[in-house]
Amino acid sequence: MVVSWVIPIDKQVEDAVQKQAQGLTQTQGVSWSVDYFYYTAATKRGSQEWGSGDSKGPKGKHLVLIKLSDHEWHYCCDLTTENVLRVSKEFEDILETMGGVYKMNKTFRITGQAYHGKDCSIKVGLLADQRGSQKVGVLEVNYYPCNFEAGCAGLLQEIAETLLPVEARSGIPTQTGNREAFRNESCIHRYVTIAKEKKIL
Repeated sequence: MVVSWVIPIDKQVEDAVQKQAQGLTQTQGVSWSVDYFYYTAATKRGSQEWGSGDSKGPKGKHLVLIKLSDHEWHYCCDLTTENVLRVSKEFEDILETMGGVYKMNKTFRITGQAYHGKDCSIKVGLLADQRGSQKVGVLEVNYYPCNFEAGCAGLLQEIAETLLPVEARSGIPTQTGNREAFRNESCIHRYVTIAKEKKIL
């Protein structure tokens, strides 16, 4: 079982974190990315198309399709309900064929490096908006040999404290009895939340 978490980090410490990750895992980094595709629901009334953000039209759902370069599956987050679904790679094609139902409004991405050690992986990158303007650094840590999610929170903390300077540790999750907090779906929520906080979504 894998436990994971994702936190935003200052852009200024991103290079230093990458060096620490390389030293901790004793591996060279490989290219890593997270792609966001933002869709809004739309309906048609006569010749006019109503977007979900139009106060005169019906409210529709907002979807974010997230593609992680090192995952076999994609993930879809409904911004209305905050539900996360694991979907096949064909799901993007399905959305494209539903042009009258969902429209893709914007795309943006995180690009960086992944470091895969014996019992953990560390991913560090920069989140940029649709115009390529870098907004924030992102750190994801995964720990592999875990039988109980919440029980591994302390290990994640230790890894983070090794990677981050003291002044950048405020976002590190603490030990918790909520085992859901460290599951993959929670990481997808965090990716979405970080984009919202930086007003990209």
